[in-house]
Amino acid sequence: MFNKKNIHIYFFSFFMFFMFFPQSAFSWSDSLNVKEEIWYVKKSPHFSLYFKENIPAVKIDRYLKTAEGYYDSICKKLHFKKFNFWTWQDRCKIYVYIFRKDYTDNTSRPEWSRASANFKERRIDAFLSDKGFETTLIPHEMGHLIFREFTGGKTPLPLWLEEGVACFVEEEQCSRLNFAKKLVKSSIYIPMKKLAGLDSDTIVVPELFYAQSASIVNYLITGFDEYKFLQLCQALKDRKGWWRSLQQIYGFDDFDDFELKWKTYVQGEE
Repeated sequence: MFNKKNIHIYFFSFFMFFMFFPQSAFSWSDSLNVKEEIWYVKKSPHFSLYFKENIPAVKIDRYLKTAEGYYDSICKKLHFKKFNFWTWQDRCKIYVYIFRKDYTDNTSRPEWSRASANFKERRIDAFLSDKGFETTLIPHEMGHLIFREFTGGKTPLPLWLEEGVACFVEEEQCSRLNFAKKLVKSSIYIPMKKLAGLDSDTIVVPELFYAQSASIVNYLITGFDEYKFLQLCQALKDRKGWWRSLQQIYGFDDFDDFELKWKTYVQGEE
């Protein structure tokens, strides 16, 4: 899909990624090594927010209110609005740190990490000094957990689907969708079959990957009636293969057909 005419756009997207969407933005793990320290906790209907004494109470209340707002909006965006996750002892835990060093020292995450989500512990860790703490990090990691909650977390999924859902529910997702539309118009995108096999070690241009992934999930959710995506999630929860489920529920003949229909949808958006 690349040619000499548009290769400059390829390098531009590579540059823009490191400016606005660092590859290390998000971390996913099933286990975290958290140091034993004294934490204060305040609870809301769906969250237990853990913090140190040097965070003002008014900010803690705001973070909980923001988290509850994202919980409602994410469930609505994913058509999970009739379901009620994370209540009582099953509340999602959010550990809030002040600086990156506090976060990495307490979680043993690498220096480049900005936030992390843990499905088994139903937990999010992030630090306040990151300017995207409320608008990007919290909804992104929450998107991972809510999607995993509904699909059971046992069916192997392609990275584009996992990250596409998380990017789709971000507050500023429009920038990714607009970027993906420009890429499609310029014929600079990742072929669907190749996209399905990418992982964190094989992504060449991360911003292109994240934008396209968000765009495809947007297509699967907004381009069809809401029951399609719910059916897909249920199939994944029943441990059916993701590609076979996509074909059966959405009617795609093969990867080429999936790619063509996605591009047609993107090009028809206003």
